[in-house]
Amino acid sequence: MDLYNAVIELRPSRLDLPLVKWCAAQLASFVFAMRGVPGDVDGVQIHIGVPGSSDHFVVQCAEHPGRGWSGYASPGCFPAAGDATYEVVATDAADNETFLGRGSIAILPRTAGNEIVATATDETGGAHTLTAVNLDGEWTLRVD
Repeated sequence: MDLYNAVIELRPSRLDLPLVKWCAAQLASFVFAMRGVPGDVDGVQIHIGVPGSSDHFVVQCAEHPGRGWSGYASPGCFPAAGDATYEVVATDAADNETFLGRGSIAILPRTAGNEIVATATDETGGAHTLTAVNLDGEWTLRVD
């Protein structure tokens, strides 16, 4: 994939420094690349917070030998506008979760609606569209 909305430069020895800030849009996808992932970790994930909530979404990342890691956050990972955080975690050599950094996210409000924002396939192979709809002033996803 050529589109990257953000490139995250990890600094495992400087966890006190924030990672790059994301600017995402409500109910829109977000693609990111990661550099500096330690060679002795696997199972890299991004935990994406939801504004005004303790909930979060987990995005599994993919390793590209010689090219770093990347991930794709689907539109459903950004259900509400506002400020949130993301965290990068991985499995270390001792098979434990390790923290690799945290950054902030500004999720911009959606201004248009009733648009297909994604497609999904169910367990039987059926294709469904996800449409952003505004119901009584609140944005949500409808599965068709």
